[in-house]
Amino acid sequence: MAQWNQLQMLDCKYLEQVEQLYDERSIDWDTVAMAGFLSTVQFHDLLAQLDDQHSRFALENNFLLQHNIREIKRNLQILHLYTACCVYTAPMDKCGTTFVF
Repeated sequence: MAQWNQLQMLDCKYLEQVEQLYDERSIDWDTVAMAGFLSTVQFHDLLAQLDDQHSRFALENNFLLQHNIREIKRNLQILHLYTACCVYTAPMDKCGTTFVF
């Protein structure tokens, strides 16, 4: 959930591009936000989609959009590393609840 909150605090121009990538997908974001492993899976899926988009722009020789995608990916990875270092997720209890400290 912390990663999603951090993602929501990106600059509007980057957030809009992230939202465009996920517009066509039906994902229960509440569930993803509550389950740490699901958020990690979705994060890496987002990075893979950014790689795909970067490849498309490379084929089109669109250097500006290639640069923008690289910057978005780099910023997300830095944010992810920062969040991973600062958030400790405890194991689930017997009811399946995960506690984040």
